Amino acid sequence: MVEVEPMTSPLPEPELPDEFQYFRDHANQLASVDALEMLTLRGHLLVEAALRAVLAARLRADADDLPRLNFSTLAELALLGVQAKNREAVTRSITLLNAIRNDLAHRLAPGDQTVRLREFVSVRPDAEWPLTSPEQMKSYCRTLQYLVGFLNGAAHVLAAHRVRSDTENAGEPKGE
Repeated sequence: MVEVEPMTSPLPEPELPDEFQYFRDHANQLASVDALEMLTLRGHLLVEAALRAVLAARLRADADDLPRLNFSTLAELALLGVQAKNREAVTRSITLLNAIRNDLAHRLAPGDQTVRLREFVSVRPDAEWPLTSPEQMKSYCRTLQYLVGFLNGAAHVLAAHRVRSDTENAGEPKGE
């Protein structure tokens, strides 16, 4: 694997007209991608993969054979009919994760995410919002793990139900 050294200083200042200052300032932000951004992007990918697994189990298909769906549609279809007492909270957290991710990924100057993060973390039954930033990141990470675990559990339940259903129907004569 190729190791890339992190940038520790801003990009060199080439001779550019002043109207490019806006872009130069944002390009220099690449040197300071933080843990929240990285954790959100990785967590979003993991949740998306878990949602695809749930939908694949529901449709009795291979996740690789599913069509490309936008994240919101994928979440709605995957969670449709999932029976769990905290389904609404999980659905809300998935929506919040997508909003956080979109803000961080599509805005050059994303806003403060604290309100969304607090609500996102609240999906966990044992969740409390810590006072310190490092503890907040740990709580955010645990909530991402909780969501992935919830979704993987839903995929396994659906797959087990499919196997049981297939086994029960194996002995029945097929209609003509």
